[in-house]
Amino acid sequence: MRFIFTCSAIFIVLLVLYTGYQYQQELTHNDAKRYLNHQILLFSKTLEEEKSLALSMSVLLSKNPLVVECIKTKNKEGCLSIVNDTLHSLAPLTHYTIRIHMHTADFKSLLRAWNLERSGDSLESFRHSLLQAKETKAPLSGIEAGREGLFLRGVSPIFEEEEYIGSIEVIFDFKHITNFLNHQGVDFYVLLDKKTASLSNVFHPHQMNLLEHFIIINKEANFDKAYLLNTLDLTRPSITQRHSHYFASLPIHDISGKEVGYYALSVTTERQAEWGKIAQRF
Repeated sequence: MRFIFTCSAIFIVLLVLYTGYQYQQELTHNDAKRYLNHQILLFSKTLEEEKSLALSMSVLLSKNPLVVECIKTKNKEGCLSIVNDTLHSLAPLTHYTIRIHMHTADFKSLLRAWNLERSGDSLESFRHSLLQAKETKAPLSGIEAGREGLFLRGVSPIFEEEEYIGSIEVIFDFKHITNFLNHQGVDFYVLLDKKTASLSNVFHPHQMNLLEHFIIINKEANFDKAYLLNTLDLTRPSITQRHSHYFASLPIHDISGKEVGYYALSVTTERQAEWGKIAQRF
């Protein structure tokens, strides 16, 4: 009888411990999902704010008479001087990495202010935002791939009186968003589908080769854990768990409406102690 009682007691203790463990795991799982959903909302808001900022800056530049004149005359040196003055003026006011690109009326690159050696190439076949800006005669913003990567762009047409003479765009990369989310305890990945990209000479090999189907655009991402993305079905809207990591993904639609990749956000229970403190700030 004593043996049976002892076995029963051990079984009850083990059952209580197992039930407690399962309950704790469920709490952790729910906390992770709740926190990740909170960060998805925060990311979406930040992305829209950056789109609006890029758009506003491109509109302001397109109204500058000096910009209009330098694009009309295709004065590359004059355009560069204006861009440098503009970036110098903005430097104390923003922590974004800003790129400015000017285009001629026939959709050729007039000035890439960050890459002076590359100009004169035609953008007509793949830069839908430029065609749309000319056709609608209105500024626009969104995500679009170019010769040097996938960027957030604000594009504005430029007119002299009623004549379309070119366009100007303000470009942000994803460094600011990546670092911002990292401070929230979130790993963030911008994934461009390899089928839609011909950018093999732009990225480092680990950005190109770590994942089977995607290029990791943002070089500030946490590459130590990025291999886990190979195990995910990014098309699924639900949150997925891999070990101590929880992942969520959102499709990336470019300016033309085409799906070109995914945003992936991840939190880990290793940083769970930070979740409540961070969420209380918002």
